[in-house]
Amino acid sequence: MKNLLFLSMGMLLLKANVSGQILPKAWTKSGTWAGSYNMEIKAKEGINESKAIILESVGKDIYGSGAVIQTINARNYLGKRVKLSAFIRTENVKDFACLILSPQNKMDDFWNNSSNNSEDRKTYLQGNHAYKKIDSYLNVSDNAGNLVIGAMIKGEGKIWIDNINIEIVENLPENPQALSKELKNTDFEDSLSIEPNNKIGYRVENNFIVFNFNPTQFEETTDGMTGWRKNLTDENIKQVYLAGDFNKWAPKNKEYLMEKKGDVYEFKMPISKFTDKKIHEFKFVINGRKWVEPKPDMVNKTQSGSWMGNNNLMIIL
Repeated sequence: MKNLLFLSMGMLLLKANVSGQILPKAWTKSGTWAGSYNMEIKAKEGINESKAIILESVGKDIYGSGAVIQTINARNYLGKRVKLSAFIRTENVKDFACLILSPQNKMDDFWNNSSNNSEDRKTYLQGNHAYKKIDSYLNVSDNAGNLVIGAMIKGEGKIWIDNINIEIVENLPENPQALSKELKNTDFEDSLSIEPNNKIGYRVENNFIVFNFNPTQFEETTDGMTGWRKNLTDENIKQVYLAGDFNKWAPKNKEYLMEKKGDVYEFKMPISKFTDKKIHEFKFVINGRKWVEPKPDMVNKTQSGSWMGNNNLMIIL
């Protein structure tokens, strides 16, 4: 009888919790660890005191993701470039929060590799943010069936989602990584040369190489281990170090602390230290912790390590 009483009370409490939680119509909870997240819609939580969807982790040590998604037919967007926009607010997001815009048949790839989506990586949010508008882009193929749209959290945290909108982008942004349709330099007679104005991160002055870090030329940082991206503008820059193959990639070597000159940081080295080979790789390190990532359109960038998302800058003498 006693056990039956406890069971009845538990069912009543569960019913009360469920009835008190208002779920948004047409939106569903998903993710690789969906059971570790609560989803609901609340009034006066949006950017203009409108309703907002709230997704919040429950418990600790969450290694998967939770998401709020909706699946739509892609027929209105076939062969088009589309933009998904939303206002996102975050609280204690441990790993990252981001938008979801993917063909339904590629969602397994999205769950497994969302952190490697280079085009959207700069919109990923960590920690605490007031409402911020973020965008995600997708070129929809002619044979796409359905599109999955929404927002997700990786790991622990809480997000508010408001004003989700999808639209066709009329003017396609220039893609600096567009591939040639023809194979080039098949006899290897042409070698890479970079005009002085296109050499990012350094210049040659007389018998010196002057490394220069201008924060306005870069957008993102990584922690050098997990590869999670963070906007450079979110970093509180106190010190900038130079790291490269010439100092064994030491991220906080005081001998390579750059000098601040106005809004730019500089470090000068004799060119004689680079006579052993014509190409060297380097990177700037914020506060000895965050590695500054080259932008995709920087000519003197090269892949670092085995992960294609991270790159170094090259000195070409």
